[in-house]
Amino acid sequence: MKTRVNHDWHDAWILENLFNFPSYTEAVRAYRQEFGVDISVPALKNHCRYKLGIQKPRNDNYRHITDEQAGWIRRIYPKLGVIKTRELWNDRYKDNLSCTCLKQIARRVCNVVVDSDVATANKLKAAHGKGSKRATRSIGDTRIECGRLVMKADDGEWKSAGRCIWEKEYGAIPEGYALVALDGNTSNVQLENLEIVPWNYLGKLQRNGFFSSNPEVTRTGIVWCDLSTVLENESQLLQTP
Repeated sequence: MKTRVNHDWHDAWILENLFNFPSYTEAVRAYRQEFGVDISVPALKNHCRYKLGIQKPRNDNYRHITDEQAGWIRRIYPKLGVIKTRELWNDRYKDNLSCTCLKQIARRVCNVVVDSDVATANKLKAAHGKGSKRATRSIGDTRIECGRLVMKADDGEWKSAGRCIWEKEYGAIPEGYALVALDGNTSNVQLENLEIVPWNYLGKLQRNGFFSSNPEVTRTGIVWCDLSTVLENESQLLQTP
């Protein structure tokens, strides 16, 4: 089991020396030599972050900033979020800072994050703002989802496109019935290519090879299932004493 940081003088050593090492791994090696105890890299990182409130930058690829710039980010970033802060930064400092780089600086250098209520408001604005796919989708729009064609129904939900078209014309599909595409192509949602059949027909159609790319073959199979069901019912009646 790895030893944790347990003493105040351990913390004092970490605060004084952590940022002198290029990585947490090097810091752990020095810590072990200094105190003669074992500690893992994750344990040291978690101790620094959650108890001491410091976090060593993952690398030095982000932009180095001045104390004045760091103070500006601490005041502006939590209240406005990354996109607006980036725009103000680039305008103020004549820079071309990216959102990713700004987030790294805010979190790893300035130790600030966006306020939760601001982050929520920004997400909602992005979801429903101009150009958003969610905002521009209207009733009757279609898309491919998990390999099947779906349509935005009148209630705003995405449902099978074939089901939407059938129910708009004939009403809800009865319980115990399934919707089938007569030519086997579920993306062909023309009304003449759709038909509803009892669930127990599906196995019969499959076993007897009636599902076909030719709609007439599938229709013939459905009629065959109708006749087969009638004959089975009559046979059961005759066998009943």
